[in-house]
Amino acid sequence: MGDLICFDCAGATLGIIADEIDRLDAASATRDGAGEKQRRNVAILRAAEATHSASMSFPEILAMLNAAGVDCYFVDYCSMKTTYYAGGDAVSCPVSYNDMPPIADGFDVELLTAAMLDSQTKDQSHESFSRRVVEAGVFGYFAFLKGRRVTYLSRSGAQHTEWFPDVRTDT
Repeated sequence: MGDLICFDCAGATLGIIADEIDRLDAASATRDGAGEKQRRNVAILRAAEATHSASMSFPEILAMLNAAGVDCYFVDYCSMKTTYYAGGDAVSCPVSYNDMPPIADGFDVELLTAAMLDSQTKDQSHESFSRRVVEAGVFGYFAFLKGRRVTYLSRSGAQHTEWFPDVRTDT
């Protein structure tokens, strides 16, 4: 499975990386657009840290990712990482939740829907959401920010797509 790192250490590491990228950004902001890419990467890393520490609401995190130009991201519970895609680049961050349950063999859309509803209406943390969706059989999901939808994937290839709450699909 690979090496594991505790949540606090992962958060501290992301903070150190973000600070170092900030420092490098200031030193090279005038070089061939490298500064803009570094600023985007810092914003993505900060959004990831805010997600994992539950220090910001999901709408605030989405706003950060949109401002950074993120098109979509993939949360992979098999490898315990999230990959953010922006402007033809990819940035990966660890998902550092300890003692995650195993990914269920089946795909229980009712459990998945209940977890999504609690995130939308009860301000559920991403960690709690993640535990619940892997118990529902989700091995990963794509969040398409531009397309305003999330597609959840099971181990058998089954999938379930949910539109963002503000998107009407009946027109």
